[in-house]
Amino acid sequence: MEISILGPLVLSHAGRVDTPTAPKPRAVLGLLLLNADQAVQASALIRDLWGASPPVSAATTLQTYILRIRQCLGGLLGVPVSEVAERLLVTVPRGYTLRVASAEFDRRTFDQLAVAGRRTLAAGENVEAANFLSRACALWRGPALADVCAGAVAEAQLKA
Repeated sequence: MEISILGPLVLSHAGRVDTPTAPKPRAVLGLLLLNADQAVQASALIRDLWGASPPVSAATTLQTYILRIRQCLGGLLGVPVSEVAERLLVTVPRGYTLRVASAEFDRRTFDQLAVAGRRTLAAGENVEAANFLSRACALWRGPALADVCAGAVAEAQLKA
């Protein structure tokens, strides 16, 4: 699976593209991707979606959004939702973790190329540094998560 957040949010696999279209599930997915491989507390997701005044049904609605994201990932990868829940979008105490392989995530690829570029530049290898940094810049297709309505939690991370 290929995951792109350096511009519009795109999930693709084997030539197919499928990304949640509803704004709130997209916002949940965006925040999970900004924190890939780290636990994101349900309270942070709820705060991102509804601010300081979440509805009484916020926790249940969040679970529905997580299910929709799992269904999207399962459909894209051709695996059951139960497998997605076990391997990719995992429930952890008080939250969720989205596990992402580095090679398939544009943000991680960007970070790796940028680090390599800075390292080779510091070593005086200017041509190689320019190559790494050019490849890193080419990954950007616009502002990160350009088509996701980010809440306060995600917005703070996008500005950092």
